[in-house]
Amino acid sequence: MKKTIIIILFLTANAVWAQEKDISNKYPEDFDYFIENLLATHPDPYTAFGNTIGFYQEKQKIREEIKNVNSDEKFVFLLNKFVSKLEDGHTLINKPSSSDIKQSKYLPVRFKVASDKLFIRNTTKEYKTLIGKPIIAINDIPMDSMLNLVKLYYPAENISGSYTNLINLITEKVSCNELFGDSSKHIKLTYREKTGNENIEVPYEDKIDLLIQTSTIKQPKENGLIDWAMIGENKNIAYFQWNSMTCREHLEKAYKYDPKNSEWIFQWIYGSYLKEKRTGNVEKDIKQVPSLYEQFYLMLKAMQEKKSDYLIIDLRNNSGGMTPLIEPLLYILYGDKYINYDFDAAYYVKLSPLFLKKYGITIEEYNNGNQTNFVLGDYRSSGFGNLEGTNYAAKVSKVANGYDGFGGDFVKKSYELNMHPQIIVLTSVNTFSAAYHFTYCLKKLGNTSIVGVASRQTGNSFMESTPIELPHTKLTGSISNAVQILYKNDPKTGKLLHPDYEMNWNDFEKYQFDKESEVLKAIELIESGKINTH
Repeated sequence: MKKTIIIILFLTANAVWAQEKDISNKYPEDFDYFIENLLATHPDPYTAFGNTIGFYQEKQKIREEIKNVNSDEKFVFLLNKFVSKLEDGHTLINKPSSSDIKQSKYLPVRFKVASDKLFIRNTTKEYKTLIGKPIIAINDIPMDSMLNLVKLYYPAENISGSYTNLINLITEKVSCNELFGDSSKHIKLTYREKTGNENIEVPYEDKIDLLIQTSTIKQPKENGLIDWAMIGENKNIAYFQWNSMTCREHLEKAYKYDPKNSEWIFQWIYGSYLKEKRTGNVEKDIKQVPSLYEQFYLMLKAMQEKKSDYLIIDLRNNSGGMTPLIEPLLYILYGDKYINYDFDAAYYVKLSPLFLKKYGITIEEYNNGNQTNFVLGDYRSSGFGNLEGTNYAAKVSKVANGYDGFGGDFVKKSYELNMHPQIIVLTSVNTFSAAYHFTYCLKKLGNTSIVGVASRQTGNSFMESTPIELPHTKLTGSISNAVQILYKNDPKTGKLLHPDYEMNWNDFEKYQFDKESEVLKAIELIESGKINTH
């Protein structure tokens, strides 16, 4: 009996030792897994580090730091610090969700980015006098220095991306502590008043009840994803709100051809946008999702009845999704001009195991479907935006039938209305990825003005989110699998697409920091004749 007890104790001790070893190694091993997939998937992981040697030197340095990590939050912070050099908004590991962060606390203020300043857009009742105040320093660090600091720790493609990351990092206490290296219970904001600069220490709180903000203009019912309305003094300006590049057609196609993998689209739409809840009946759940092409048709029909010449497309809160969804819309708005248009842009996709896993295919299946002969690691090059092929009828058929055959009836009915309005696109720092693509195509095809703040997406950049899940921590993220050059001869615009009518802080003040200030600006530009139809 005595020997048996000793054996049991020995086995138990070994089990505990093995478990501790597993815990201590999970972060370095997940980092190695990420690096392995980064090298296989990313179009160019080396240049940003100077060269291959520079990449591996930095990788080794970060890996040594990660060996001492004891939390998911710190691990994510260091990993994103490493990839921040790529200046790639599609390559990162997501922060743990709020529910995973113990005792998570938040600032009772929310921020907004103007073209020249960061300011407070909303607060709890206690801090409502701060709404509209421009922030000039955080924890005594001037804003320019603050943006440069954030750029070192989180991937951003331009200054709009740095502003976005700054907001995300300081709004939540754990992230803020990682940035500033302390565990303070508040953050010091310095803001400008007419009489001079003022300081306030704002504490992080457990529960945040922000003020309900209204607008002086009546907006659509806002289902959270796609909506439209006729607005303006005479209700003759069309307003189309699209908050993410997805829709019923996207979901229908995914569910029909790959029911199992379509679940993430259900979660994406219902978890982030729709106010309706899932019923448990798949057909009903799909039907509750607004149809992009049906809503666009109904709006165009209302425009025709009102003899409207102006269309505002609101992409301020659209962070991307499926770019091919825009092709039927471009056909509706531009007709043959789009069918034959050459965007003179380049797009390169790197073929990797992670990329193929995203589509659930093998390299052989990819080659068979595309009539190619690639191997893993090859790059497929193409033009961006151009409809493939030279056969006019085939190209028309492709876009007229909707999204790969879904929604085609409404696309055809929309095209027959023959509406070619003056377009105003609203953008903000949140406009990203496929939403940027939509903005770019509308601007290139013409008859389009951009109003708002420059997108955090760049035209000459890495592109496409290829999902990745780290095996031990189960943290998720993405790696770019493509690179795009949309402005071959204009690298400045390729870095930051300035709106035609930028919204600076004075513009927001003019509209009394109304939550729909950009819409009010667009209406004013139209009704004053500053944006004219062609």
